[in-house]
Amino acid sequence: MSVVRTFLMLCVVSSLSGCSGGLTTYPVSGTVTAEGNPLAVGEIVFTSDKYTDRCPLDSKGDFAVKLPDGDFKVFFLGTTQQEYGSTAPPKYSIPKKYTDLATTDLTQSVDGPTTAVMIDLHAK
Repeated sequence: MSVVRTFLMLCVVSSLSGCSGGLTTYPVSGTVTAEGNPLAVGEIVFTSDKYTDRCPLDSKGDFAVKLPDGDFKVFFLGTTQQEYGSTAPPKYSIPKKYTDLATTDLTQSVDGPTTAVMIDLHAK
């Protein structure tokens, strides 16, 4: 039984350490707005061919994440609003193209610590 517990604890610790896989990561922080207003719901996702990470947006639209050097596509999760039990299509807090990796045109380059990233999402 103790071998199983040890294995499970190692799995938990490994999952909490992130998915950097030995890559050097740097702090990346900034603010997301939609048409000039803070995007205070959902998560921002950064993905490349080597690394993916995401973090929640706070009430001011601010985020902070650690990423390695590279070029990342950026998209958002959890930005829809739908009444419980409704069968109507969800309403998006942001343009739908920013909610899918395949359709987003947002990118972010990281080359060391990166602060004051400003992302303003527009309908057009």
